[in-house]
Amino acid sequence: VEWQRNEDVLDPAADPNFLVTAEHSLIIKQARLADTGNYTCVAKNIVARRKSPSATVLVYARYSSPATTSSVKRVAAK
Repeated sequence: VEWQRNEDVLDPAADPNFLVTAEHSLIIKQARLADTGNYTCVAKNIVARRKSPSATVLVYARYSSPATTSSVKRVAAK
């Protein structure tokens, strides 16, 4: 099983902010603006390849000043 964001394969080994559980669920540890996108689960074996319907994740950030970092206001999946 692999996960994609906007058709690009996610690599949890390269980005530790992503975690794929033993049950193949995707966890985003700390949502960032860059995590906004369409997420799809792809399962494959020697016979077939299947894609789940995409889930849209929207990340909204609130900036208090240019000198501080953003905080996540809301994460929504549709």
